[in-house]
Amino acid sequence: MDRVFVLELLEQENESGIYGVFVNEEEAIEKGKELIALTENDYWRYTVESYPYFK
Repeated sequence: MDRVFVLELLEQENESGIYGVFVNEEEAIEKGKELIALTENDYWRYTVESYPYFK
């Protein structure tokens, strides 16, 4: 079964939003690390969740 990986970013105010959907888990994790490292963002954490992809 194919899977997709959803990158969710969490802000300081505990607000969250989906940043993107990836077909590769490693790419999603790297993008999450990149975005929380930027000082102009208020993101303090990210999560990557896996979901089944039905064609």
